[in-house]
Amino acid sequence: MILLLGGTSESLVLMTKLLEKKEEVVLSVATEYGKVFSKQFEPHVVQKRMDPFEMEAFIFEKGVHLVLDATHPFADLVSKNAIQACEKTAVPYIRFERPQIKWNDKVELTDSVEEACHLALEKIQPEETIYLTTGSKTLSEYLTYIPVEKLMIRVLPTAEVLASCEALGFEAQQIHALKGPFSTELNQSLYQKNHSRVLITKESGLRGGMESKLAAAQALNMTVIVIRRPKVNYPIVFEEVSDLLTYLESLRKRDKHDESK
Repeated sequence: MILLLGGTSESLVLMTKLLEKKEEVVLSVATEYGKVFSKQFEPHVVQKRMDPFEMEAFIFEKGVHLVLDATHPFADLVSKNAIQACEKTAVPYIRFERPQIKWNDKVELTDSVEEACHLALEKIQPEETIYLTTGSKTLSEYLTYIPVEKLMIRVLPTAEVLASCEALGFEAQQIHALKGPFSTELNQSLYQKNHSRVLITKESGLRGGMESKLAAAQALNMTVIVIRRPKVNYPIVFEEVSDLLTYLESLRKRDKHDESK
C-alpha cells in the first residue's frame, strides 16, 4: 500500500493517477476540510493527524511500502514526522512539491512572521491596511505584532475557520472567506476596496494562486512581502507528476526483479 499525505490539489491529481494504475493507496488528510476536499476518494481517505510514532504504527498496521508526501509546502511538521517514521520503518519516502517561483526584485522576501510584520508596518499609512493571505492557522502570530484593525484576511469559507477568526477579534468586514483560485481582477478589486497597501503571503507556489496575487498587487504599486518556505531536508523530491510516475514505475520493476531472483 502507498500512503499519500495530502490536503493539496496536487495530492488529488496524484491520487487519481495512482488509482488509474490500480495501485493500492490511502490518502491521509489532517483536517475535516481536507476530507471534504478529497470526498471523491472517500473510500480511500483517512482523516488523522499523526505524530512520528502514530505514523510508524500506521505503516506497520496497513502494510505501507511507500510514503508519498504531497502536503502543503508549509506543512513542514507533517513532512518531518513522515521522514522520521520512514527512517524508523525502512520504508521509502518521496516528496512531491510545488515548483518554486523565481521572484523579481519588487518582492520583499522574509523568513518569519515577525520579520514580515515589522516590514509591513513600516510601509503603511494610518488609513491603510495590510492584506494577509497566509491562512487562518497562524493568525494569532500576526496579532502579536500587528493591531487587529490593520489587517484584512483571506481564509477558507468554513464555519470552524470563521469562528476562530471572530474569536481573535476580527470583524465581518475584515474577513474574506473565499476558496480560490482567484483572478488578477478579483484580487485587485479586493485590495482596492479595503485600502490595502501591503500584501503578506507565503511562498506556496504557482498552484497556490501566487501569480494572480502578485500581478494584482504590483498593478496597484503595493508592497509585496513573501514568507519563504520552511527548509526541510527531503531525501528525494519531484516537481512534475510525469517524472514521479516514471520513478514509481522504475521502483515497481526493480521490486519485481528482486522477487524473481
